[in-house]
This record gives sequence, structure tokens and C-alpha cells, in this order.
Amino acid sequence: MRNHNGETALFRAARYGKTDMFNFLAAKVSGYDEAGLQFYVQRSDKNTILHIAILSEHFDLAYQIALDYRHLISEKDGDGMTSLQLLSCNPSAFKQDPEDGFIKLAKSCCSTAWQEKVQNQKDKYKSAVELAKLLSRNDTSWEVSYSSIDQSKPKIHRYGEIAGQEGMSLAARIHERMDDVGETPLILATKSGIVEIVEEILRLYPQAVEHVDDEGRNVLHVAIKYRELKIFELVTKMEVPMKRLVRKIDNEGNSILHTVGINRKDFVSEKMEGPAFLLQEELLWFEVLFILLASTYDSHTGIFF
Repeated sequence: MRNHNGETALFRAARYGKTDMFNFLAAKVSGYDEAGLQFYVQRSDKNTILHIAILSEHFDLAYQIALDYRHLISEKDGDGMTSLQLLSCNPSAFKQDPEDGFIKLAKSCCSTAWQEKVQNQKDKYKSAVELAKLLSRNDTSWEVSYSSIDQSKPKIHRYGEIAGQEGMSLAARIHERMDDVGETPLILATKSGIVEIVEEILRLYPQAVEHVDDEGRNVLHVAIKYRELKIFELVTKMEVPMKRLVRKIDNEGNSILHTVGINRKDFVSEKMEGPAFLLQEELLWFEVLFILLASTYDSHTGIFF
């Protein structure tokens, strides 16, 4: 039986992280085959119990669901998003500490509640990383390099009214950080600055580093555009044909050097930095890329990008 939101009791237990209740209800429907289970594990808008557990940030339960209902890992919601794609849009789940610097130190010295908050954040981080590893082992989206006219790619996730408050808050963060069109988990995680997901995908599938999105960009283009230095360094240290990556031109004719020169209007630094420091950072990016490009220069042919 479903409520007016199209949710079964099992679905709501996953949504609110009620693990004991979820296990009790899951045992009751365990006798159904995969087709029969869909009524209980999927909402009428195609969101599954795995989707909703991730949206609600109940990562321990999501991990359990992914193990017990492996067929849900590749299931897509109404917007064509898999569970790994949703997780790749949530950078806050991969932060180990709620705050940095003096404020964190001051609170940690005099507040038990704050210490508990920090520990909860660390626990959530560990759960998110373990979940990302499990989901990444089942991700093959990088195998397809979409053309610019491909219409089968998923849309950016837009949640309806019945998605609930937990979905709306995450949707807002996605809209702040993502372009108008959805991407593969590798590209989404790069945009979000989630090093853990990028590293795991590239560890499992090194060839995924040459994946090209619908705009003709590889992971280097995206890391540079979104100023994700850790991911940039991760890729450049890989034992891959770097010349091919560095020389890749996107559909607009932009090289990686062009990309660093593009001023993103929607880019807001997470740190409180003045104009002078931001300019220094931009110049550093140009310097790093120039050195990288120089390393691919062929003195015999005179080809430099």
C-alpha cells in the first residue's frame, strides 16, 4: 500500500533512516522476485529506496541497500540520475570537519556538543566514502563518450514537490554547482570537487580518464574550469598518455589553456579571499598549465598544442 506521495512503508523507512524498521519490513517482502519487489522499493516518480537514502544522507543504510538490492545501483530516477550520480553531486558529504581554522579550535576546546558534531561528520564521511567505493565498482557510464547531439543523457536532477525537504536542500546545492545538463559520475564528482569518487573511479577504471563529455571535455578540462587543484594533480600524476589528454580540444575549440582563461560567472570561492589573492591563484593556474604544456612540446615537429 502506498501513501499519496506514492511511497510504501519500506520506502519511508529508508527515507527517514529507520534502519530497524527497514530491516523488519524488508524481511516481510523478501520472498518476492525482482519484479515484485519494485512496488515496494520504488516510488511512483521512479526514485528508489537507494536514491532516497542517499538524498537523505543515510549513507550506512544506503550501503546496506546497495548490497541487498544490487539491481537498484543502476536504476535511474525520473530525471535519469543513478545513485552514484546523486552522491557525486553532494560535496558536503565528503567534508570531514564542519569548520576550519580558529573557530573549529575554539569550539572543540569548550563544547562537548561541538565535538559530537565533528565526530558525526567524520562518521558520515567514512560512510559516504565506503558507499562511493561500492557504487563505483558498478559504474560503467564512462564507457560512452557522448556526442554533442546525444539526447539520451540524463537531465540535471530536478525534484518535485513530493521529494521532501531533504531532496529540496540537496537540489539547491546541485543547481548552484552544476551546469544545465547532467553528466557521468566522473564529471559530476570533478565539478563538485569530490576527490574520493574521482580517485576511486580512476583506480578501478584508469581508461576512464579519457572519457569525453557531451561538450567534448575530458576530466582535465573540467577540473581546470572548476579550479579543482587536487583532482588536477591526481590526473596529471597518473601513468596515462598525458600528451593526448593535454592536447584535447573541446567542441568549442578550447584547449586546457583556454579553459583556465574562461571566467566562470557562477564561481564563488569557498574561502574568504581578497581580489589580490584570487588574482595570484589565477596566475598560478596559468603557470602550472604552461609548464604542463611545455612538457608535451615536440622540438622535432614544432608542435605545441
